[in-house]
Amino acid sequence: MENNSNKDVKYTVRADESGTTTYGLSITVEEELSAGIFAKIKGSINGNVSKSMTTAYGSTVEVNVDPHKTLRVQYGIWRENVAWKSYYMRTNCSTTKNQSGTAWAPYEKRWKIFY
Repeated sequence: MENNSNKDVKYTVRADESGTTTYGLSITVEEELSAGIFAKIKGSINGNVSKSMTTAYGSTVEVNVDPHKTLRVQYGIWRENVAWKSYYMRTNCSTTKNQSGTAWAPYEKRWKIFY
């Protein structure tokens, strides 16, 4: 919105779109044991979790734009980049990094106003 007048102007903005964002995490942990005269024994644990968030715009916001100023607004799903690490701990309490990764996780739906 651009206000080229000499007085404040009130704008009403409506967003009428929809969107979905999905995030997830998949972990595989494997352990290999040597059992004396037996062959190696290998155990595996698999885990997977995912979640999605959908937003239906159809939301409105009213903003005042000062004289001779420009204003932008956005509405949507804000995401945060998260990092994770997994470690294997031995009986002597020493650790070894097993896996690590990053993911995007949505945390809120909101308007953002830029002056």
